[in-house]
Amino acid sequence: MGGELRVAAVAALAAVAALALPLGADGAKKKGKPPKVTVMTRNLYLGSDLTAALVAPNPVEASEAAGQIWRNIQETNFIARAKPLAQEIVDAHADAVGLQEVALVRRDTAGEADGSATPATEVVYDFLHQLRSELRARGVNYRVASAQGEGDLELPLDFVDDGTPTGVAYDGRLTIRDVVLVKDSKRLKFSRERSSNYEAAFPVDVPPAGAGPEDLEVLRGFNAVDVVKRKRAGRKRGASSAGRKRSVGKAKFRFVNTHLEAISAFFRAEQASELVASGALDHPRQTILVGDLNSDPEDPDVQGPPFSPTPTAEAAAYNTIADAGFVDVGVTVKTCCHANDLLNPPPAAFSSRIDHILVNPSRTRLGGALVGADPVMRTPTGLWPSDHGGVFSTLKLKR
Repeated sequence: MGGELRVAAVAALAAVAALALPLGADGAKKKGKPPKVTVMTRNLYLGSDLTAALVAPNPVEASEAAGQIWRNIQETNFIARAKPLAQEIVDAHADAVGLQEVALVRRDTAGEADGSATPATEVVYDFLHQLRSELRARGVNYRVASAQGEGDLELPLDFVDDGTPTGVAYDGRLTIRDVVLVKDSKRLKFSRERSSNYEAAFPVDVPPAGAGPEDLEVLRGFNAVDVVKRKRAGRKRGASSAGRKRSVGKAKFRFVNTHLEAISAFFRAEQASELVASGALDHPRQTILVGDLNSDPEDPDVQGPPFSPTPTAEAAAYNTIADAGFVDVGVTVKTCCHANDLLNPPPAAFSSRIDHILVNPSRTRLGGALVGADPVMRTPTGLWPSDHGGVFSTLKLKR
């Protein structure tokens, strides 16, 4: 073949190859489409209502209430509940999960009933360890991207309930955490963990044994991590591109998990304002916020004293976040709550929508659902997985 013919043939082949490549507006190779991302919010339920201990008027009643809370936590049996909770996460194929009320329950090994003076260290239940163990048993591993400590309460446990301190056995300690889990996958990477407690905190008086009432703040907070999900590489079609991998798309987003105040609409709204002002929700591409906001956008009630020093709408916290540009991509059905003992019969009598998935800027929701309301997922003794339902959503994100 002559030189001119060879040049012409090479040019023709180059033109054909160029046509086979996807081009952007500037002629550059077009990048692959970003993958779908599935996120989830799940309140695990610490196992009991704490109100009686927090508002007890004296040390004896506080210890008796703490003893009942301890019994409640045992009866609501997280070891059994961790199984359906793990199955929900696996079935949802969640890439990132925001967990609330991830309890660590400990007792005093020496039998010292002295409140927090001698911190209890013997682990009785570790919800995070148990849940991750159940996930691994189902062939899926989730890494702890962030764990934020919230409340940490230790009280003597009185199991006699006779109005005297003679029934005190030992101290019980309840530590509550909010946790972000990210699926352990080569396609998922996380970085830039950030977490904090809110300055706004609902104050309560807790009277420890042998001392006068001391002021305690019910801490709440948030976790945030930056996540990158890459699309699984494929192969280009056509003989001219045989063996060539497709361009791999990826999605970058910030994933934020929070649990806002349950008792006070005022402090809940203050915490939402702090979250918006913190910068944790700001990301150059998109931010996904999940959590138990304890705020129903459809609740018309306004709460006043004694819980809210200033009359505050129950929906105020949700509206503060929505006003910051966040769009609801969760569910429109009610998400809470089952009975405290988790033994209420089906169907689930949910009356409020307080568990949310929101995104900024607006993105396409491809699917999602409420979990935790199907009686099939109850434990063999009839316990629901949690007092809340969980929400997951699959989103189409920007690169």
